[in-house]
Amino acid sequence: MLAVMGVVVLGVIAWLGVVRPLEGWKADQARARVAAERQMAQVQTAVAQRGARPTEAVDLQALVASTALTAGVQPTLGMSEGGRLGFRLERVTTAQAFGWLAALEEGGARIEELGVVENADGTLGVSGALASGA
Repeated sequence: MLAVMGVVVLGVIAWLGVVRPLEGWKADQARARVAAERQMAQVQTAVAQRGARPTEAVDLQALVASTALTAGVQPTLGMSEGGRLGFRLERVTTAQAFGWLAALEEGGARIEELGVVENADGTLGVSGALASGA
């Protein structure tokens, strides 16, 4: 009878120490897999939507001129180190600089490089490079 009781106790210990933790791990992994699959589906949808948008050539200098006038900035244009259309803004407010950059992106330009430096008077110095296409 003690042998039977010992076998039962060992069985309970094995159940509590091995089987139940493995079942818990399996359930946790199943939940993690569902979450990962959901996230992967969202990423694939975002990639498909981005890829569906055709990239078209934009006249960057005309876009810079029109958006700069609206934003109240005066960019200095030149060639960037990477061969793109480079720009530089001196002593502009945060709202002016980032408003202008947002208008450029809405117009079809892609900001390839961006550098922002805060001046002692609280204004910004912004430099970067633009490319055509979103």
